[in-house]
Amino acid sequence: SSNTLLQNFFAGRGSQWGLSISGNHNDILQSTATSPGSSAVSLSVGGSSNTVVGGYSYGAGALISGSYNTIDQSTMTSDLADRSALEIDGSYNTLTWNYISNPLGDGLDLYQADHNTVDQSVMTGGGTSALYSFGLFIAGSSNTITNSLIRGTTGVYVIGSTGTVIASSVITATNTAGNGLWMLGGSLNLSLSSNTITGGAQGAGVYLDAYNSGAINLSSNTISGGRYGVNIAAQNAGAALVITSMTFSSLTAGATAINFLGGQFVSTFTGAAFDSANISVNVNGSQLSPGSRITMANASGQRAGAAYENDTGGYVDWADV
Repeated sequence: SSNTLLQNFFAGRGSQWGLSISGNHNDILQSTATSPGSSAVSLSVGGSSNTVVGGYSYGAGALISGSYNTIDQSTMTSDLADRSALEIDGSYNTLTWNYISNPLGDGLDLYQADHNTVDQSVMTGGGTSALYSFGLFIAGSSNTITNSLIRGTTGVYVIGSTGTVIASSVITATNTAGNGLWMLGGSLNLSLSSNTITGGAQGAGVYLDAYNSGAINLSSNTISGGRYGVNIAAQNAGAALVITSMTFSSLTAGATAINFLGGQFVSTFTGAAFDSANISVNVNGSQLSPGSRITMANASGQRAGAAYENDTGGYVDWADV
């Protein structure tokens, strides 16, 4: 513990790890770690209160399983299809000004990771899968992502997560069928605010898949690029969906901005701006269940109003349009 390593090069061979930190209060400065093996990692941080600044990890990817660690101004990459560039299994870690990328897999995986903060970072994933190579994968609780750039075949994948917060970020799906953000797996509570989100041409900007719970708040986001702006499946009983100040811009020709896939919803969406001339349907409520009531308050834009809805059940009301 309490060591300082400056400008070092750590190389694992075969299944060996490049650098493994299991102690506490260590500083790793301007150093490089690498390992080629798929059964190893280039950099492993398993202790607590360690600091990595100006680091470079490449090859097999990096792993943070400890807590209260700080990763700052570092680059973490991988070129393995079965590995993320960085996986975090620990809690209360802080990442700032990092570049995290895997062109053949995930960028950053927050797997069983709680209370981590990622700020002003780049996360990119890629590969041949239309949907399952993510810029950011979130399966933990109370993780916060801010001021970041996230790109993947699907940009952000939120599964079985609680209390995810993503704000002031740019999220892009790079595959035609990809979603900007995809929430599923019984996730609880989500806050998306002040983001720019782009879906694939045949995907969605935001896809709220079935059976999530709690408060799902989408505020001051701009959605572009998708066949659907927001795709909304049936959620668990008691889920509260709130959309405020959402702008739909440059969607795919013939797009549906807000698309309900079923279920019963009683929600008010305030300040939606339907600014894309490519929108054919602003709100599709044709699959809503009886008892639903969607109030569109203070909507604006060239495709606002009942003339562009699909509401065979009469569940969508327009106020102040």
